[in-house]
Amino acid sequence: MVHRMRVLGRVRLSRLTEESTSAARQREIIEQWAKANDHEIVGWAEDVDVSGSVDPFDTPQLGGWLRRPDEWDILCAWKLDRVGRRAIPLNKLFGWTLENRKVLVCVSDNIDLSTWVGRLVANVIAGVAEGELEAIRERTYRPAESHQTALEAAVRAVDELSTLLGTITSTTMRERLTEQMRALDAEIGRLEQLPDRPAGWELKETGLTFNNVWGNSTLEEKRKLVIDKGITVRIIKDNDGIHFYVVTQKSPSSHKD
Repeated sequence: MVHRMRVLGRVRLSRLTEESTSAARQREIIEQWAKANDHEIVGWAEDVDVSGSVDPFDTPQLGGWLRRPDEWDILCAWKLDRVGRRAIPLNKLFGWTLENRKVLVCVSDNIDLSTWVGRLVANVIAGVAEGELEAIRERTYRPAESHQTALEAAVRAVDELSTLLGTITSTTMRERLTEQMRALDAEIGRLEQLPDRPAGWELKETGLTFNNVWGNSTLEEKRKLVIDKGITVRIIKDNDGIHFYVVTQKSPSSHKD
Protein backbone atom coordinates (compact mmCIF):
# COMPACT_ATOMS: atom_id res chain seq x y z
CA MET A 1 0.00 0.00 0.00
CA VAL A 2 1.39 3.37 -1.02
CA HIS A 3 1.67 5.81 1.86
CA ARG A 4 -0.51 8.88 1.37
CA MET A 5 1.82 11.90 1.46
CA ARG A 6 1.22 15.58 2.10
CA VAL A 7 1.83 17.79 -0.94
CA LEU A 8 2.83 21.43 -0.90
CA GLY A 9 1.93 22.99 -4.25
CA ARG A 10 4.38 25.50 -5.66
CA VAL A 11 3.08 28.23 -8.00
CA ARG A 12 5.11 31.19 -9.24
CA LEU A 13 4.61 33.99 -11.74
CA SER A 14 7.21 36.68 -12.26
CA ARG A 15 4.53 39.12 -13.44
CA LEU A 16 0.88 39.34 -12.42
CA THR A 17 -0.07 39.83 -16.07
CA GLU A 18 1.97 36.84 -17.31
CA GLU A 19 -0.33 34.81 -19.55
CA SER A 20 1.88 31.79 -20.28
CA THR A 21 0.87 28.94 -17.93
CA SER A 22 -1.21 30.97 -15.48
CA ALA A 23 -1.34 30.36 -11.76
CA ALA A 24 -4.66 28.58 -12.19
CA ARG A 25 -3.21 26.26 -14.83
CA GLN A 26 -0.18 25.50 -12.64
CA ARG A 27 -2.48 24.60 -9.74
CA GLU A 28 -4.54 22.38 -12.03
CA ILE A 29 -1.45 20.42 -13.15
CA ILE A 30 -0.30 19.94 -9.55
CA GLU A 31 -3.78 18.86 -8.45
CA GLN A 32 -3.94 16.30 -11.27
CA TRP A 33 -0.55 14.88 -10.28
CA ALA A 34 -1.52 14.64 -6.59
CA LYS A 35 -4.81 12.92 -7.44
CA ALA A 36 -3.12 10.47 -9.82
CA ASN A 37 -0.66 9.48 -7.09
CA ASP A 38 -3.25 9.42 -4.28
CA HIS A 39 -1.60 12.21 -2.30
CA GLU A 40 -3.20 15.09 -0.42
CA ILE A 41 -2.52 18.78 -1.07
CA VAL A 42 -2.13 20.48 2.31
CA GLY A 43 -1.10 23.95 1.18
CA TRP A 44 0.02 26.28 -1.57
CA ALA A 45 3.23 28.28 -1.80
CA GLU A 46 2.01 30.78 -4.37
CA ASP A 47 4.34 33.69 -5.19
CA VAL A 48 3.03 36.14 -7.78
CA ASP A 49 5.11 39.05 -9.06
CA VAL A 50 8.21 37.30 -7.71
CA SER A 51 11.24 36.86 -9.96
CA GLY A 52 12.75 33.44 -10.49
CA SER A 53 16.11 34.92 -9.56
CA VAL A 54 15.01 35.19 -5.90
CA ASP A 55 16.38 32.46 -3.64
CA PRO A 56 13.51 30.01 -2.87
CA PHE A 57 14.27 30.43 0.84
CA ASP A 58 13.73 34.20 0.51
CA THR A 59 10.44 34.13 -1.38
CA PRO A 60 7.40 35.36 0.61
CA GLN A 61 5.30 32.18 0.47
CA LEU A 62 7.65 29.28 -0.30
CA GLY A 63 10.26 30.63 2.09
CA GLY A 64 7.75 30.45 4.94
CA TRP A 65 6.82 26.85 4.14
CA LEU A 66 10.49 25.85 3.98
CA ARG A 67 10.79 27.02 7.58
CA ARG A 68 7.94 24.64 8.51
CA PRO A 69 9.11 21.31 7.07
CA ASP A 70 7.05 19.23 9.49
CA GLU A 71 3.82 20.31 7.77
CA TRP A 72 4.42 18.68 4.36
CA ASP A 73 6.28 15.85 2.60
CA ILE A 74 6.41 16.70 -1.11
CA LEU A 75 7.12 20.01 -2.82
CA CYS A 76 5.40 19.83 -6.20
CA ALA A 77 5.69 22.35 -9.04
CA TRP A 78 4.70 22.39 -12.69
CA LYS A 79 8.33 22.93 -13.78
CA LEU A 80 11.62 23.45 -12.01
CA ASP A 81 11.79 27.10 -13.08
CA ARG A 82 8.62 27.71 -11.01
CA VAL A 83 10.73 26.88 -7.96
CA GLY A 84 13.61 29.09 -9.07
CA ARG A 85 15.87 29.97 -11.99
CA ARG A 86 19.31 30.34 -10.43
CA ALA A 87 21.47 27.24 -10.26
CA ILE A 88 23.21 27.94 -6.93
CA PRO A 89 20.03 28.60 -4.86
CA LEU A 90 18.37 25.59 -6.49
CA ASN A 91 21.32 23.39 -5.52
CA LYS A 92 20.95 24.65 -1.96
CA LEU A 93 17.28 23.65 -2.06
CA PHE A 94 18.18 20.21 -3.49
CA GLY A 95 20.53 19.61 -0.57
CA TRP A 96 17.95 20.85 1.93
CA THR A 97 15.26 18.46 0.63
CA LEU A 98 17.62 15.48 0.93
CA GLU A 99 18.73 16.45 4.45
CA ASN A 100 15.11 16.94 5.57
CA ARG A 101 13.80 13.81 3.81
CA LYS A 102 11.54 15.81 1.50
CA VAL A 103 10.64 15.01 -2.09
CA LEU A 104 10.80 17.56 -4.90
CA VAL A 105 8.54 16.83 -7.86
CA CYS A 106 8.48 18.85 -11.07
CA VAL A 107 5.69 17.38 -13.15
CA SER A 108 6.70 18.58 -16.61
CA ASP A 109 10.44 17.93 -16.10
CA ASN A 110 9.98 14.40 -14.65
CA ILE A 111 12.51 15.18 -11.92
CA ASP A 112 13.18 12.64 -9.15
CA LEU A 113 15.79 13.76 -6.63
CA SER A 114 15.87 10.38 -4.90
CA THR A 115 18.53 9.13 -7.37
CA TRP A 116 21.87 10.64 -8.30
CA VAL A 117 20.85 10.56 -11.97
CA GLY A 118 17.73 12.55 -11.12
CA ARG A 119 19.82 15.09 -9.24
CA LEU A 120 22.18 15.33 -12.19
CA VAL A 121 19.28 16.00 -14.57
CA ALA A 122 17.83 18.56 -12.15
CA ASN A 123 21.13 20.43 -12.04
CA VAL A 124 21.40 20.55 -15.83
CA ILE A 125 17.82 21.82 -16.11
CA ALA A 126 18.59 24.39 -13.42
CA GLY A 127 21.52 25.65 -15.46
CA VAL A 128 19.32 25.96 -18.53
CA ALA A 129 16.54 27.66 -16.56
CA GLU A 130 19.01 30.24 -15.24
CA GLY A 131 19.83 31.30 -18.78
CA GLU A 132 16.43 30.70 -20.35
CA LEU A 133 15.86 34.38 -20.99
CA GLU A 134 19.41 35.04 -22.03
CA ALA A 135 19.70 36.22 -25.60
CA ILE A 136 21.08 33.60 -27.95
CA ARG A 137 24.14 34.75 -29.84
CA GLU A 138 25.80 33.15 -32.80
CA ARG A 139 29.41 33.34 -33.95
CA THR A 140 29.70 35.16 -37.27
CA TYR A 141 32.67 36.19 -39.38
CA ARG A 142 33.14 39.94 -39.73
CA PRO A 143 35.12 41.05 -42.78
CA ALA A 144 37.76 43.71 -42.45
CA GLU A 145 36.45 47.24 -42.40
CA SER A 146 38.77 49.98 -43.62
CA HIS A 147 38.02 53.34 -45.22
CA GLN A 148 41.62 54.40 -45.62
CA THR A 149 41.59 54.11 -49.42
CA ALA A 150 38.50 56.31 -49.76
CA LEU A 151 39.92 58.79 -47.27
CA GLU A 152 43.22 59.08 -49.15
CA ALA A 153 41.36 59.58 -52.45
CA ALA A 154 39.26 62.39 -50.93
CA VAL A 155 42.36 64.11 -49.57
CA ARG A 156 44.09 63.87 -52.96
CA ALA A 157 41.03 65.43 -54.60
CA VAL A 158 41.16 68.33 -52.15
CA ASP A 159 44.86 68.84 -52.89
CA GLU A 160 44.16 68.91 -56.65
CA LEU A 161 41.27 71.35 -56.27
CA SER A 162 43.37 73.57 -53.99
CA THR A 163 46.09 73.75 -56.65
CA LEU A 164 43.53 74.46 -59.36
CA LEU A 165 41.80 77.08 -57.24
CA GLY A 166 45.01 79.13 -57.17
CA THR A 167 44.98 79.41 -60.99
CA ILE A 168 41.29 80.29 -61.46
CA THR A 169 40.37 83.96 -61.94
CA SER A 170 36.63 83.86 -62.69
CA THR A 171 34.19 84.20 -59.80
CA THR A 172 31.91 81.48 -61.14
CA MET A 173 34.63 78.83 -61.28
CA ARG A 174 36.04 79.78 -57.91
CA GLU A 175 32.56 79.34 -56.35
CA ARG A 176 32.13 75.93 -58.00
CA LEU A 177 35.54 74.70 -56.86
CA THR A 178 34.95 76.03 -53.36
CA GLU A 179 31.62 74.17 -53.17
CA GLN A 180 33.29 70.94 -54.30
CA MET A 181 35.95 71.38 -51.63
CA ARG A 182 33.25 71.87 -48.96
CA ALA A 183 31.60 68.61 -50.06
CA LEU A 184 34.94 66.79 -49.93
CA ASP A 185 35.65 68.23 -46.50
CA ALA A 186 32.33 66.85 -45.22
CA GLU A 187 33.09 63.45 -46.77
CA ILE A 188 36.55 63.37 -45.17
CA GLY A 189 34.97 64.13 -41.79
CA ARG A 190 32.48 61.29 -42.23
CA LEU A 191 35.17 58.80 -43.25
CA GLU A 192 37.30 59.75 -40.26
CA GLN A 193 34.42 58.81 -37.90
CA LEU A 194 33.91 55.33 -39.35
CA PRO A 195 35.52 52.32 -37.59
CA ASP A 196 38.73 50.87 -38.94
CA ARG A 197 39.11 47.26 -37.78
CA PRO A 198 40.60 43.99 -39.03
CA ALA A 199 38.62 40.91 -40.02
CA GLY A 200 37.61 38.51 -37.25
CA TRP A 201 34.89 36.54 -35.49
CA GLU A 202 32.22 38.15 -33.32
CA LEU A 203 29.09 37.16 -31.40
CA LYS A 204 25.83 38.67 -32.63
CA GLU A 205 22.42 38.37 -31.01
CA THR A 206 19.90 36.43 -33.07
CA GLY A 207 16.84 38.13 -31.61
CA LEU A 208 15.82 34.85 -29.91
CA THR A 209 16.15 33.61 -26.34
CA PHE A 210 16.63 30.11 -24.95
CA ASN A 211 12.98 30.22 -23.92
CA ASN A 212 11.93 30.76 -27.55
CA VAL A 213 13.75 27.74 -28.94
CA TRP A 214 14.06 25.18 -26.11
CA GLY A 215 10.52 23.82 -26.24
CA ASN A 216 10.61 23.18 -29.99
CA SER A 217 14.15 21.80 -30.14
CA THR A 218 15.09 18.19 -30.77
CA LEU A 219 17.23 16.28 -28.28
CA GLU A 220 20.36 16.97 -30.32
CA GLU A 221 19.48 20.67 -30.65
CA LYS A 222 18.95 20.89 -26.88
CA ARG A 223 22.31 19.19 -26.37
CA LYS A 224 23.95 21.83 -28.55
CA LEU A 225 22.20 24.64 -26.66
CA VAL A 226 23.50 23.27 -23.34
CA ILE A 227 27.04 22.91 -24.71
CA ASP A 228 27.01 26.36 -26.31
CA LYS A 229 25.78 27.82 -23.04
CA GLY A 230 28.87 26.47 -21.33
CA ILE A 231 27.24 23.90 -19.03
CA THR A 232 29.61 21.11 -18.08
CA VAL A 233 29.10 18.21 -15.68
CA ARG A 234 31.84 16.71 -13.55
CA ILE A 235 31.21 13.32 -11.92
CA ILE A 236 33.51 12.07 -9.16
CA LYS A 237 33.25 8.63 -7.55
CA ASP A 238 34.96 7.99 -4.25
CA ASN A 239 34.45 5.92 -1.09
CA ASP A 240 31.53 8.10 -0.04
CA GLY A 241 29.62 7.52 -3.26
CA ILE A 242 29.07 9.44 -6.47
CA HIS A 243 29.24 13.21 -6.48
CA PHE A 244 28.50 15.49 -9.39
CA TYR A 245 29.01 19.16 -10.05
CA VAL A 246 27.35 21.25 -12.73
CA VAL A 247 29.38 24.26 -13.81
CA THR A 248 27.83 27.05 -15.86
CA GLN A 249 30.08 29.53 -17.62
CA LYS A 250 28.47 32.29 -19.66
CA SER A 251 28.67 35.99 -20.35
CA PRO A 252 26.88 38.31 -17.89
CA SER A 253 23.29 39.19 -18.70
CA SER A 254 20.20 40.34 -16.92
CA HIS A 255 17.43 37.90 -15.99
CA LYS A 256 13.93 39.22 -15.79
CA ASP A 257 11.97 36.11 -15.01
